[in-house]
Amino acid sequence: MAGYHCTDCLFSKIERSEKNDEFFGTCDKGYTLTNRNPHECELKNFALEPDSLFPTVDPFGKLYLGTNWVCPAFRPRNPEKGIAK
Repeated sequence: MAGYHCTDCLFSKIERSEKNDEFFGTCDKGYTLTNRNPHECELKNFALEPDSLFPTVDPFGKLYLGTNWVCPAFRPRNPEKGIAK
């Protein structure tokens, strides 16, 4: 699924915080989304760009060490784009 990010997933919701003007995200499948560039923002759950958020903790509370920027539950928002193999 090269090139995809959590922002492309049907199960994610990415919002901009009014307090710090940074992005944060939630995953309906239970993954915790955090910043892949932790030195960029004070809090690791916020990012300057939405594509910097990726899954780090799985729904069972265990560290998720994925080989992609998305989890196995990923489904594209745009069905015409399809899922890359």
